[in-house]
Amino acid sequence: MNQLHLLKRLDALTLFSWSLAVLACKLLVSNVVVAKNRDSLVPPILLERGDNVKSIQSLLSVHDDDFESASSDYECNANNSYSALTNAITLEDEGGVPTTSVLHEVVGTSMDSNVKKLSERIAEIGFTQTIDVTTLRPLFSTRSKYQDIEVYESKFYGKILVLDGVLQITERDGNSYNEMMSHIPLMAHKNPKRVLVIGGGDGYVVSEVLKHNSVEVVDHVDLDEEVIRTCEKFFKWGKVAWSDSRVNLRVGDGAAWVRNAPSDYYDVIIQDSSDPFSVDDNGSKSLLPSSVLYTDNHFRNVRRILRDGGKFMFQAETFIIPSDLSGIHTWRLQAMDIGFSSVRYGTVFISTYPTGQIGFLLCEIGKNHFNDDSELLSETKIRHRLIEEAGMETTYYHPKLQISSFDLPYWVQKSIYGSTEVI
Repeated sequence: MNQLHLLKRLDALTLFSWSLAVLACKLLVSNVVVAKNRDSLVPPILLERGDNVKSIQSLLSVHDDDFESASSDYECNANNSYSALTNAITLEDEGGVPTTSVLHEVVGTSMDSNVKKLSERIAEIGFTQTIDVTTLRPLFSTRSKYQDIEVYESKFYGKILVLDGVLQITERDGNSYNEMMSHIPLMAHKNPKRVLVIGGGDGYVVSEVLKHNSVEVVDHVDLDEEVIRTCEKFFKWGKVAWSDSRVNLRVGDGAAWVRNAPSDYYDVIIQDSSDPFSVDDNGSKSLLPSSVLYTDNHFRNVRRILRDGGKFMFQAETFIIPSDLSGIHTWRLQAMDIGFSSVRYGTVFISTYPTGQIGFLLCEIGKNHFNDDSELLSETKIRHRLIEEAGMETTYYHPKLQISSFDLPYWVQKSIYGSTEVI
């Protein structure tokens, strides 16, 4: 090899190294807008080792000329070189424009690591939560009409359902949220017979509702049949939820179902929905598809189709995030204004949800079925024991939580109820 040719190769290698350095810097400082939506309808585009992508230029604004000159005497695959630095997901709409939805980041722990991580970042509070999964590829992956559906496996958390890059439920701690969403409103009702479940396509809430022998009918309405079929195949509760003859599964719009339902029909309505809004790094709030389930009109229709003494339970976010806490306060006032006699926020601890906490609002119509907490607790213990004796025990919910889950930190109580008085 002559000296001139050697110098050319050294120059090319130097330029190539410089290009990689530019890529790394741009990656570190790139301002990807991220929000906390747990059930986004925007599909992520994965950039993994060996995958084909549009181009590095379209993602990081690096000119193709830099790569061409660097690789004139040195074979270079820009896609693989980029993946050697990091694996990441960026979100784009169909036109290739970055969205203001969720960033589901997938990065290795080191340059040589094969560990894949599911990460969710909450831009509003600068919080990121990450879980290791056992393989670089999902156990199952498909695209429904509405979203990307994936199932991963974790050594600790077991199988994990991921929708559009956002963790939805795990085998290990799915019990906490779903048991509370189901048993709190059902135990609060003296004799629940007709139940409506809106959302909750994973089937866990429905499977818990079926543990109550007083329940005669469960109407389950969810938008995405592919999610239902996936959970039916991969999760044990999915094998139970829709096989019971009491369950009427309806694939469709939950808000539309409520609008068209007859008045004074249901005893309990459980709304297991995704986030109604997102907040980006600049504090800008964007409404998401589920926001229709948090409107005055929807709440009025829910109240209309509930019987006297009915209970409405809905997912109400975490009190740790300021915009969520504000939402909790607003939704409570909305429900009170349209005629619910009692609206209380309860809390659930769940390690795989950002900040480790999520909550619900229990809305009640008419006079309470029980004279006091002592009577409620006594009745709940009896009914819970019957569930256990039938071999359908709970693992998170127990009778004392029927009362204590509504006990909140002092500052949270004041923020939600606007008073220092114990609710």
